[in-house]
Amino acid sequence: MSSQETIRTLKKLHKICKAGERGFNTIAKSVNNRGLKVMLKSYAQQRHQMADELKAMVDELGGAVSAHRGFLGMIHRGRIAIMSTLAIRPSETEMVVLREAVLGEKTAVKAYQNALKKNLTPEAQKLVEAQYAQVQDVSVKVKRLRGLPSDRLVVRLFNSQRDAETAISALQNVNFSQDAIETLNLSQTNEFARQYEENESVTEEATLSGGFGGAIWGSIIGAIAGIGLLQFPGLEPFGAASLEATWGFMALSGTVGGMIIGAVLGFFIGLGVSEQDAYLYDASIKRGTTMVLLNTNPRRAPEASQIMRQVNIVAAAAAPQSGD
Repeated sequence: MSSQETIRTLKKLHKICKAGERGFNTIAKSVNNRGLKVMLKSYAQQRHQMADELKAMVDELGGAVSAHRGFLGMIHRGRIAIMSTLAIRPSETEMVVLREAVLGEKTAVKAYQNALKKNLTPEAQKLVEAQYAQVQDVSVKVKRLRGLPSDRLVVRLFNSQRDAETAISALQNVNFSQDAIETLNLSQTNEFARQYEENESVTEEATLSGGFGGAIWGSIIGAIAGIGLLQFPGLEPFGAASLEATWGFMALSGTVGGMIIGAVLGFFIGLGVSEQDAYLYDASIKRGTTMVLLNTNPRRAPEASQIMRQVNIVAAAAAPQSGD
């Protein structure tokens, strides 16, 4: 066994877990389905705890982990927040963010599989094996939430047991099997989510991603505009200067303008996402009592989701302080 190889391996897994925590946080912020939001937050908390366990072992072995956030990761998470906000329907938003979650979990599973092939110390081996089992479990659940060819998991949170029973009855009335329905008590199943206090803000990453994307598109538009301007002699901003200078000026103007516009839009999108998430998550933890989970054919998943959502809408109308 090699302590240095163990340290390097655990540091890589720590980075993967922190990326997973931030990723689950971002996609949880981007959905309005409170049941799904709480589940995703619980996964973020799980990765937070796993990262702490890895850090503690690295410290014991004489190493040190980095708290640095990767630039590309920040861009990617900001893009998720922006894309989910621009989605037309809530179901589209869920599909967008869950697709990213599936990809992220695929990376995590592979990282743990590679780690288990290393020459680890016995203590590290035991820890990595235990965490690998957790990662595999979450990976399967995320795939089911996204939808497998023959199975999809539909989740909703209700503010009372009576509302949950109303939803279950409505599902059974349209031939959803009782055997495919499960209810969970929020206080017993989501303590991680209840205890979790995030430190990451989606606003910063959405601003960065918006500015980066805006700069790229602004450059393209500016370059095209510059080429078009050159078709009209005498309109070049540099007069008799070279064609290259004229084209470069237009491209640079597009880059700067696009970056500013994109960053501003990203900032307000991120701010809106954060504020809405804070409200819905607080309502979920304070008032949510019962989670209903339904295993169904992917073709019927939208129907089941709408039935359960409608029950929440009716309950909200009767008690305005509750949320969906």
